[in-house]
Amino acid sequence: MNTSPPLHRPAPSLRLQPRPLRPGTHLARCSALIDLGTHDDPGFSPSSRLPGSKSGAKRKILLTFTLFAQDGSTQRLSRQFTHSCDVRSSLSNFLTPWLGDTWKNANGLRVSAIAETACLLVIQPSTSTNAATGQPYLNITSASPLIPGITVPDLKWPATLFTLKAPNRSAFQSLPAWIQSKIRASAEWQRLKQTTAPARPLAHA
Repeated sequence: MNTSPPLHRPAPSLRLQPRPLRPGTHLARCSALIDLGTHDDPGFSPSSRLPGSKSGAKRKILLTFTLFAQDGSTQRLSRQFTHSCDVRSSLSNFLTPWLGDTWKNANGLRVSAIAETACLLVIQPSTSTNAATGQPYLNITSASPLIPGITVPDLKWPATLFTLKAPNRSAFQSLPAWIQSKIRASAEWQRLKQTTAPARPLAHA
C-alpha cells in the first residue's frame, strides 16, 4: 500500500508560508515518480522523432523533487519528461549526469535508483510569468550527485509512485487534481475505463 501523503498536502516540516524559491542550486530528493500516460504532442516534428516512435503521441512521466532549505522547511517542484531512455532524450540528459547508467535497465526506468535519491538540483526562471505574483515560474534544469561531505535529510514519507501499467487506487487519489486530470486524458486511462484496473502498488525495479 502506498503510504505517501497527497502531493498537494504540506509535508509536516513545510511552513504555512514558505520562503519563495530562488534560482540556484538546492539540496533535494526525488519524492514522486508519476506515469502520466500517452498524450498527443502538438509540437511534434517528424524530424525530431526518436528511434522506436511512430507518431506524435508520446508517453509522459513526472518527476517531483522535495527541496530542503537551511531552516528545515521543504518545498516541492516538478518537471515533466517524455518517457524515453534514448541517449538523446531529455530524460536521459537529465538523469545520466546525476545517476550515471544506474537509472535504467533492460525494461526501462529503474525506479529504485531514482525514487528518494538525493541530488543537487538546479532551478532557473522561465520565460513565463505567474500572473498572481508577477514573478517568473521556476523550472528544474539539471541534477547532479552530492558533493562529498554534503548530506540531505530523508523524506518524511515514502516517495509517491504511480504507473498505469499497474495502477494503484490510493496512490492515484493522493495526487493533485491537475495530475489526475492529466492521467485521465491519457490513452492508457481511456483503455482502463473499459476494464476494472487492479489496485496494485508499483513494483520497484
